[in-house]
Amino acid sequence: MPSATKFRVAFFLVAGLIAVLVVTLPFAIQSLIDDLSRSVEGAIYPFVGTSESGRAQNSLHISIVNLDESRLTATLRVSGHRVCPSPCESGSRVILFSLGTEEGATAGMPPSANIDLTNAKSAVTESIDLPIRGHPTLYPFDVYDLWLGVGLAELGADQSVRPLSREEASGLLAITFQELLPREHMVPPRQQDAFSVQEEDEPIQLQGLHLLRFSRPLYEQVLAVLLVLLVAAAAAYAVFMRPLHDLVINSGGLVLGVWGIRSILAAGTASRTLVDLSLSLVILFLLSAITFRAVQFLYQRSNFRPSPEP
Repeated sequence: MPSATKFRVAFFLVAGLIAVLVVTLPFAIQSLIDDLSRSVEGAIYPFVGTSESGRAQNSLHISIVNLDESRLTATLRVSGHRVCPSPCESGSRVILFSLGTEEGATAGMPPSANIDLTNAKSAVTESIDLPIRGHPTLYPFDVYDLWLGVGLAELGADQSVRPLSREEASGLLAITFQELLPREHMVPPRQQDAFSVQEEDEPIQLQGLHLLRFSRPLYEQVLAVLLVLLVAAAAAYAVFMRPLHDLVINSGGLVLGVWGIRSILAAGTASRTLVDLSLSLVILFLLSAITFRAVQFLYQRSNFRPSPEP
């Protein structure tokens, strides 16, 4: 009877794993179909608006093209131009801030990058790196936040810089934003109150502040959890259900197989191809089939149906 009890406990554990597989897999497949059917290019959102005026107009488009989890930085590609209805007397400097990070809590202004638009350079395309907040160790449930603030200053002919207040900068700046990350999903930018995060004595007033949040798609989260659970179950089958001499001989292949799951689920921003996804599904099918066979074996050994008494 003690032996049957052990098999029964193992049966319910494996049956619970199969239940998790059956419940979560349809959601993962739907998420995968949605991700494959849409373009990598995300929607375009208005970031900072502008109004009609007779003064110089500065227009920028910000695309986030890379997210480095190891360095906790985001790479932004900024393209912009400046249009003057009459000869421009001065230039403009757009300052992009990353707020809400640990660096932002130190003395001085938060980390920033400058984009200059002048008579000599009225059109620009530049790449900048800004710090973000997040916990890469929580993959695939890691979430990254970028509190992106925007300031505006006037560049004089003598290269002097005069920060503009919100009233002075009204109608001078228009910014749109787009997410271009292949393995991240971004929720629509949420506008924040710039007054609540800025000290009164700071030299540059924020013209706008938005929270940008990035997370993994649902199918990546489900795939990672299922593969880890299934390969752990497969390792348990090998340890507890095979003779010792077979386990010793095949231990190297078992270790390589378990470690190989990491290469499938490794975090990063590289795009997943149809080949990657197909091979992942094949491995998922193989491990699931082994699990189904194991639950049948455990059911037979559990003696749920006691033999009839003579």
